Amino acid sequence: MASLISRLLEPLTLIFFLFGLALWQSGVTGMALVRALGLVFFVGIVPPACLLFFAVQRKWVTNWDLSNRTQRVKALGVFLFFLVIDLYVGWKFPYPFFHQMLLYFIVLFLGFFLLTLRWKISGHMTMLTTTVLFIVNFFGWQWAPLVLLIPLLGWSRLVLKRHTLGQIIGGVVYASTIFIVYSQFLSVI
Repeated sequence: MASLISRLLEPLTLIFFLFGLALWQSGVTGMALVRALGLVFFVGIVPPACLLFFAVQRKWVTNWDLSNRTQRVKALGVFLFFLVIDLYVGWKFPYPFFHQMLLYFIVLFLGFFLLTLRWKISGHMTMLTTTVLFIVNFFGWQWAPLVLLIPLLGWSRLVLKRHTLGQIIGGVVYASTIFIVYSQFLSVI
């Protein structure tokens, strides 16, 4: 059960969902949304996923979850490179909210990368917390029960022995802090 929960709430899946949500919030609908999601999927999700799969197969990294912090630094550097490419490609879309989401992810991921140089926090927890916060922010407090997914995923990461409790809490606190600071910054602009 823990493994299933962890895979269903995979960071790359949540990123794709959030980019789709950002496009929808920008007013993209119909075939334009399908085309934009296709581009996001094939430019933003498939290359890093394939590279990670290849790295696991070649034993460059221990596992899909990048459990080894030192291996994580190199892999996250590559992911950051892909995110910058995504930012460049995404800027071609005429959707301001989508641009804001891309910038948000650059900030979130850059901070996550820098933290990983010193300490390993949970990327799963960071992405799920970010996703829940955006959903509640977009659609209102009636979606607040999604917050219950956060301890559920935390439990799964502990059971799978992928993280310590401190690393799980660190991912939640980090994502919440970035969301609050970034939200305040955007409301000033």
